[in-house]
Amino acid sequence: MGRSVACPAVAEDGGLTRRELLTGLGGVVGGWLVQQGGGMPAWGEENQGSKAPVMRTLKSGIRYVDFREGTGNEPKWGDIVWINYTTYAVEAGERLIKVDGSEFRKEPYLFKHGGGFTVQGVEEAVHTMKVGGRRRVVVPPVFGYVGPDLGPLPDWLLARKSMKTKLRDGNNVAVFDIELLRAEKDKEFDRGYYDDVTLTGEELGKWWDHKL
Repeated sequence: MGRSVACPAVAEDGGLTRRELLTGLGGVVGGWLVQQGGGMPAWGEENQGSKAPVMRTLKSGIRYVDFREGTGNEPKWGDIVWINYTTYAVEAGERLIKVDGSEFRKEPYLFKHGGGFTVQGVEEAVHTMKVGGRRRVVVPPVFGYVGPDLGPLPDWLLARKSMKTKLRDGNNVAVFDIELLRAEKDKEFDRGYYDDVTLTGEELGKWWDHKL
């Protein structure tokens, strides 16, 4: 799945500096457990009193921490996937600020895995999860919102503009909390086009850029 390093302790005030987050994409990010305003993320309370979470790195360079390992099936390319999510931008005050999430849309985000309409960093992160898992992912700009219609996005236009402004202020680094709810074969439209191809993170990036 990728190499791993122990995630260091979070500062007492829960602070995450912009420098730590941006440079941490190539090294250890010290503030993985930070949520907007400080404190633990969506599922951080499950780790209190236990050993520190482990940060892992995909071949593409995307970094993540699992707060809970899933026990269900892993998504395959072409599956229909349901996730709960929260999207954060890096605030000027050196915090993560919530800019979107399932709680705003009042329902999970549904997408076809590998369909090309979802942020690549989310696609890659979900691909190595199991149903029931909960994960935090730091997505660098190259794997983030590189297109105007890539999801997940807020339903309302003004909310989308606000989110993209805040992401831009944070150098377009996006942080996602993801809970994988379901992953099922697309029985209606799947014609078997996905089953014979397995891509690495690097190959997926090239495919995304239409170089394969």
